[in-house]
Amino acid sequence: MKIKTIAVLCIPFILAACSGAPGDSDLKDAMKTQIDQLRANALTAPMADIAQKAVENVHIVGCKTADAGGYQCDIGDGSGAVKSIRMVKDQGKWAIVD
Repeated sequence: MKIKTIAVLCIPFILAACSGAPGDSDLKDAMKTQIDQLRANALTAPMADIAQKAVENVHIVGCKTADAGGYQCDIGDGSGAVKSIRMVKDQGKWAIVD
């Protein structure tokens, strides 16, 4: 009986892992891509260094399927602040979109 109970309790976690939603590494890769774009522009290059430091502590709190496609994700920065962003998969890579 205990094995069945444990198996039933684990199902949501297993399904979440297979949901196709972006993970922490996907978020960090998408942010690094945006930072590289900032560095390419002389006017925004100074902001890139500040943003690079933020990437180290960022993590996904949770994601749900977005109406406009992709996923609406709540992200945290380690300070307790949470922000909502939308992420979509573009050419096999996750991207943050407005």
